[in-house]
Amino acid sequence: MMRPIEMRSLSGILSPEMSVRTIDGLGLRFEYDALRQKIMVEVTARSARFITKPVNASIHLTTLNGKVLLSKSLPEIWSKGRDHTIIDASKLKAGDYFLTVSLMNDKRELLGLLSLLINKPESSDSMLKPLQLGIGVNIRRFLIKRKLEILTDLTLFRRDAKRVRFVIRRNGKVLTEKENQISHILDLDLNLKERELPYINEIFDISSIPPGPIETEVSIYNECSTLLSRCVLAVDILEVPKWLGSKTGLDDVVPQPWTPVKVHDGVVECWGRKYVFKGFPFPEKIETAGASILSSPIRLKAEVDGKIQRWDRKEILKCDSSKSKATIISIASSENLLLKGESTIEFDGMIKIDLEVSSSKGRGISSLILEIPFKSEHAKFIHYNDCSWSYIHEPAKITSTIKLPFMPFVWLGDYDRGLMWFAESDEGLSVKDGSKIIEITPTRENGVETVLLKIHLIDEPQSRIKNFRMTFGLQATPVKPIKNGNPSHIRCLRIPIFKGMDRKKLWLPESVTYPAKGNINISNGTLEMWLIPLIDLKDEPPGAPEHFIFTLDGKQFVYQRFQVRLRWIPKERSLWLYYYRSYEYVYVLKASEISWRAGEPHHIAITWGDYIKLYIDGKLVASTPHRGLMLKEDFDDDKAKIILGSKNRWVQSPYIIDELKISSRELSPNDFCLNSEARIDDSTLLLDHFERIRKSDEFRTTSPARISSLSKRNGGVLSDGATLVKGKFGLGVRLAPLTKPKTILEISKELGAKYVFCSEDLVDDVHKHGLKAIVGAYNQYEIQTKWPIYNFKDEIQRFPGHILQFQPHNFAVSVCYNTVMTDFILEDLKRRIEESDIDGFYADGTSSPWKCTNEIHGCGYTDTYGNRKPTYPIFAVREMMKRAYVLFKKFKPDSLLFYHMSAIWAVPTLSFADICYGGEQFYREEAGFLFDLDKFRVEFAPNHWGLLCMYHAVVGPALTADYLLTLTTLHGSMISSDGPELAYKRAEVWRVLDSFGYEDAEWIPYWKSQRLVRCSSEAVKVSVYRKEGSALLIVANTRDKPVEASLYIDVHALGIKEIQEAVEARTGEKFLFYDGRLTVKIKPKSMLMILVS
Repeated sequence: MMRPIEMRSLSGILSPEMSVRTIDGLGLRFEYDALRQKIMVEVTARSARFITKPVNASIHLTTLNGKVLLSKSLPEIWSKGRDHTIIDASKLKAGDYFLTVSLMNDKRELLGLLSLLINKPESSDSMLKPLQLGIGVNIRRFLIKRKLEILTDLTLFRRDAKRVRFVIRRNGKVLTEKENQISHILDLDLNLKERELPYINEIFDISSIPPGPIETEVSIYNECSTLLSRCVLAVDILEVPKWLGSKTGLDDVVPQPWTPVKVHDGVVECWGRKYVFKGFPFPEKIETAGASILSSPIRLKAEVDGKIQRWDRKEILKCDSSKSKATIISIASSENLLLKGESTIEFDGMIKIDLEVSSSKGRGISSLILEIPFKSEHAKFIHYNDCSWSYIHEPAKITSTIKLPFMPFVWLGDYDRGLMWFAESDEGLSVKDGSKIIEITPTRENGVETVLLKIHLIDEPQSRIKNFRMTFGLQATPVKPIKNGNPSHIRCLRIPIFKGMDRKKLWLPESVTYPAKGNINISNGTLEMWLIPLIDLKDEPPGAPEHFIFTLDGKQFVYQRFQVRLRWIPKERSLWLYYYRSYEYVYVLKASEISWRAGEPHHIAITWGDYIKLYIDGKLVASTPHRGLMLKEDFDDDKAKIILGSKNRWVQSPYIIDELKISSRELSPNDFCLNSEARIDDSTLLLDHFERIRKSDEFRTTSPARISSLSKRNGGVLSDGATLVKGKFGLGVRLAPLTKPKTILEISKELGAKYVFCSEDLVDDVHKHGLKAIVGAYNQYEIQTKWPIYNFKDEIQRFPGHILQFQPHNFAVSVCYNTVMTDFILEDLKRRIEESDIDGFYADGTSSPWKCTNEIHGCGYTDTYGNRKPTYPIFAVREMMKRAYVLFKKFKPDSLLFYHMSAIWAVPTLSFADICYGGEQFYREEAGFLFDLDKFRVEFAPNHWGLLCMYHAVVGPALTADYLLTLTTLHGSMISSDGPELAYKRAEVWRVLDSFGYEDAEWIPYWKSQRLVRCSSEAVKVSVYRKEGSALLIVANTRDKPVEASLYIDVHALGIKEIQEAVEARTGEKFLFYDGRLTVKIKPKSMLMILVS
């Protein structure tokens, strides 16, 4: 007789997640401590069904005849998605038992049940071999295809399971059932990876089952028909959605700013480009941005059995066209090969080429290479990517041969134009060395300097390949016109505006920043300060920005932060002290129900040693064990900072801070300065009474009573709006400007914005302020559990992808747009336009056709070795984006479609973006980092792409507000603002441009302005706005040292009879123009905006 599963001790051979990892299912595992005779039972229950209402969960131990020996509740299932309990097994007799977990909703309706047969043996000897026990059942719903898949993890039953029974019921009635006999023993290695674990799955056709709830039951039996495990899960069968098959955005139109396609004698013209076809499916000549970029025709070089093939005959068989596209069918032949092709050229210049090469005499194709020869002056740079952040590539100059594996996107170009080759997969390619599929070589052909782009398709001397098919694409850039060659007319503010914020008046934050070196001891210490709110905290709406009070920035990698921070959370009315370590909260201390009144002083103290403790007004409110304030490896002594308030985040700091004191030892409440101003003692590292401000050319600083000489700073650096006002004792520092508070929409107007980001329910209020509303819609690269499309995740999920857990039952799942996701998105966007009158959307990662292997929706392929390989759904993503563009431009011609695409320049999809948002890949650069100007130009200048580029700015030690604003203004690019500092500085630049009248001016970037302005220093670059009688010079110091330089100005070339005045347009500083030159001094990584007239 096959035995039930024994209880055994656990030594961690398998990860606890391996048997129970699920987001739409139920899992159970247990460990047995033979020494103490304790059973630890853990239940994992994560499902979209558990997100809206609390779940009642309990665990039961019963005899085989159903007698309940023990019951325990699992209260944290709903709040955490998992829970565990301990069962005392010392009094259990040897024998068999059922361990059962059940989950019900608040109506006592069954959501899930899982039973497991366990056995307590007679002898403890059998408990010595370590083994983890667990069982997991997963449900996948294919609601479009009307299929239901039940997956059961049989790791636990690798020797015992002989029969699995699947049943689907509704209201107790069996609707369908299946049984699966297991004919072999699963004798498995316990060290298998999760993807190798033995799942048994069964697929049910549910097309005849009406919509509504059902129960799925899985029962596992041994060879004696003894029940080993039973699992019941409640599942909802939904109706086929109304949005399926949506026609929205499918209008056959040519949206602005493109022009209709024109075709004559094999020449296809679309906006700004001309493609000439002469019998091959690819163009022999390409003109873009006023230049012919090919040194000779694109060619397909072929060999059959080692013999070079000459294409003796080629012709265009058919050419059809409409306003939106042209289709050319062509044929060519050689001695042994027949080449057929269909080329579709759309209004934005994208060419889709379906290529077929077949051996006419049955011989093998031994070599096939697509060659695209560029004139070298039009192929100075290369940009490529594989649609992943694991292969982020910055643009590079082409100076020598470059060899690459398959890449879905490769662009070659110059400062004004280029050509992108792209393909969805390498399926069908047969190349010996997969690392050299793509080759870029500078060479000389027929006396012309050439850069040759080769795509190796077949490289098999003994090839038996007689037929080759491939689809790829070409697209010349720029893809559309850019207004005045400069995108400053689009002014978008990424500032969080949520419900409750439209009428809430607030101040944007100010800050005081100290070097941490010598001013804090992270092993032992105390921080004290007096905090005086400027507002009644109880009046803050839950959606208000958080209050940043104190931050210790240990390492400054921006997104990858290593920080200790004190902040007040409006939504929770609680004060948080936490240590955040690169996407992980190491500790969090909370003081709840903090609703202080305006003007009410409160003493805050934080102590650290073996425990972290938080005190308010001398009373301990929270503590946790942790050695030191933060780990030593997270604290860079030379770069760490102590910050009061904030200046580079959209948060608040509505407080006056007084008597900041940091000590080198852990103080007790008796040592706190609660009744008088703080005093210096032998443990004082930093003490600032905030009584006086020092001013220099560079900074305003406080005048601390004590500050470490190691910090190389004589005080805390104050932001522009931070001031000294009445504090607890004498003066204190006010972390908010001395202005009237304003609503976030009033601030947006003040900052010069035309478009703002907001939630959908605030669109009307945004419009009332004369602003346009950009919303975050569902068209993202991942979906969340609470979104309606989540019910269809099993059909739209991307593999390989990710699953991120936000809350216990709220997940983010990466999706693929080669699915019904597109129909859902288009109907949802149409609804948002009609119901909420939105002016555009922000989409994160959607323009990138991420690789996918999910065969459920047709992605991926299986190679000759049986391996699943990815495809990149370029044309599906393009179709989704084109439909969205057509929809919005039909109803909202000035709408803004905003795609976050950092580093992934997918031109055929981004063609339908209004703004390409990038730069996130540079966040981790450290102090001293300088951009290579050529690389920055290729990445962010709009000219050669024909696309508006916005730099995704997060200010850091290397990427300061001044530096980022300098670079983007110099290149005619846009920049977002991660906080008030950059937003206000950018607003100054906008005001200068408006005052000058830039929209009527000619934009001349620095790489073309040398005939107008020359500079004595290579570090200084000058871009020019020119109009009759005046010019605005963007004079940028691109290095990290101050520069004094002379600008030699050709007055007549600039269009000015004589220069009577030269003035810095923001500060009013005047410059002397003498003998054809201006002399300027420029701070490191900053710019001057000099108006000459």
